[in-house]
Amino acid sequence: MVVCIIGTIFIFAWEYYTHGGIVRDIGNTTFLDNLYFSTFALAGRTLPDNIHPAGLCRYVALVENLIGYMSLALFVMVIGRKVVR
Repeated sequence: MVVCIIGTIFIFAWEYYTHGGIVRDIGNTTFLDNLYFSTFALAGRTLPDNIHPAGLCRYVALVENLIGYMSLALFVMVIGRKVVR
């Protein structure tokens, strides 16, 4: 489960990086900026102030956010079932 989540973060970060979908207020973005954004998007947290998605990547970020919420729900369900047993 953890490997899938980390893989999802890296896949989306690579997509943002190759398509130039993440824009920084000052300067260009690096792969680490895209990785940072992807981690926040998947975790369902508030996105960083100085980095934001542009163009169609806004919708990709939305999908990543939904995948993060579904992964969190699945994780909580699995842990809950283990605790009940």
